[in-house]
Amino acid sequence: IYTLSLHDALPILLHDTKVGNRCVFGYGTKIAGDCVIEDGVIFSSSVIENAKTRVGSGAMIQAGTTFSKDVPPYIICTKQVEYGGVNVQVAHQHGVDDKTLKHIANAYRLVFHGKTAIFDAVNQIEEQVPDGPFIRHVIEFLRTTKIGIITKIYANNTIAAACEPLLLCYYDVITTWHQHDLSHYDFALVINVDAFRGGLFLQAAPI
Repeated sequence: IYTLSLHDALPILLHDTKVGNRCVFGYGTKIAGDCVIEDGVIFSSSVIENAKTRVGSGAMIQAGTTFSKDVPPYIICTKQVEYGGVNVQVAHQHGVDDKTLKHIANAYRLVFHGKTAIFDAVNQIEEQVPDGPFIRHVIEFLRTTKIGIITKIYANNTIAAACEPLLLCYYDVITTWHQHDLSHYDFALVINVDAFRGGLFLQAAPI
């Protein structure tokens, strides 16, 4: 089951593309042939997914993005086709608890912020990140990529790259302060707040 936005420019899905459950496609989005889209993926408007690519469960593709590489599970893919952090809200909907979210964030820190190849990053995840079904899903997705994954670095946000473990998505500022005890971190919120989908995209930076 997937949701189509009821607009004039309906999404287009081409031949032999496999779509999981509970996916959302924004208006004007175009999915080329032979793609694989896992469960709970959110495509914003005017996204173009090129042929033979994969999008992992719970990922979100920001509006206007065109991509030709695999997008791993539970992350945000920015318009610049860069890693934009863990997709916290959707991950929670997939049953990922806060402790596991930290493990996922640490896994992606090794993948996107390290200076190693994907193969080596996967080995580091297996060695350093506690095991669990969601981590195994991430590992399997990365290990089976045939065309590579989206950009491994933040091109325009080195501070966010250094602080990925504290990335919080889609939360109201006040709710975030009440729900997450950040008092034991020497960090200051908020350096970058972008309105999105009625919520806020928060990034933490060292003082």
